[in-house]
Amino acid sequence: MLPILAITMGDPAGIGPEIVVRALSDKETYSKCRPLVTGDAGVIRRAIHILNLPMIVHTIERVGDARFEYGCIDVLDLQCIDPDAFEFGKVSAQCGNAAFLSITKAIELAMANKVDGTVTAPLNKEALNLAGHHFDGHTEIYAHFTGTKKYAMLLADEFLRVIHVSTHVSLREACDRVKKARIVLLMVDAAGLDERDVAAQIAGLALRPDQRLCVIINKIDKTDNYQLSIINYQLIALSAKTGENLDALREWLSAAVDTSTLDAGSAVVSSARHYEALTRAREAVGRVSEGLSSGMSSDLLAEDIREVLHHLGTITGEITTDEILGTIFSKFCIGK
Repeated sequence: MLPILAITMGDPAGIGPEIVVRALSDKETYSKCRPLVTGDAGVIRRAIHILNLPMIVHTIERVGDARFEYGCIDVLDLQCIDPDAFEFGKVSAQCGNAAFLSITKAIELAMANKVDGTVTAPLNKEALNLAGHHFDGHTEIYAHFTGTKKYAMLLADEFLRVIHVSTHVSLREACDRVKKARIVLLMVDAAGLDERDVAAQIAGLALRPDQRLCVIINKIDKTDNYQLSIINYQLIALSAKTGENLDALREWLSAAVDTSTLDAGSAVVSSARHYEALTRAREAVGRVSEGLSSGMSSDLLAEDIREVLHHLGTITGEITTDEILGTIFSKFCIGK
């Protein structure tokens, strides 16, 4: 039996609905899974009309009503937005909310074992937050509604798995975070490789003497002309598609990581986001400690304590500062 997949419609004002419809217009999709869409039936009908495809929408109230027939898109209709009440390409709270409801419905179906998996279409982070749903993106929404404490976004291909060091940050901030890293991987495309361009990219990294750089030449399955004469840096030519030479990258990474200072009880922070949150929490704890030493009032200390809890909560997924503060102030004499 083919797996049932719940596909979210994405932001109605964006490209999500059209991507979903285009994917379901490919007959091969139905040979691999039994798809249904969570969202608004009117939005999906409009996408079909825009793309001028010979397809129809079959609205359903539960998974058991789905037909799973090619040419007929099953939509679990949430009636979450009026298709005539928004503009394409314009960020709005109502579109952000509709996208959010589409996602949470898909998660609900998966948690109840009604579907075997979920697939998400693009959403707009600004619209999501305008609607009052303060999440960085899909990963954080899924973590929250599944009760997952430890999570990360993983990009996966047949032979390669990649977890982001940073997510949803500006290019400027991404460059700043790279400067904090001890190991930097620069991936370039073997096809059309330009040595001067690679050299310029390396120069732009402004690496510190203690940072180690590995230049990865990917897609060597597409060309034999991928030689570089860069010195002083590790060069690894590989193919993420075929898996050729991936072991060399794994071996280099293993050798590059200094584990001599770790023991069995050590905690390793591998996420830049977690590191940043822990750093800010530590700074706030320092301010609390100084405040206690100087006899600062509990009201003033409360703000720093809230900040500590907030930053820790962004890691654990639990932000309940008022409850915790109540416990602290009921059991301890702060500032006296």
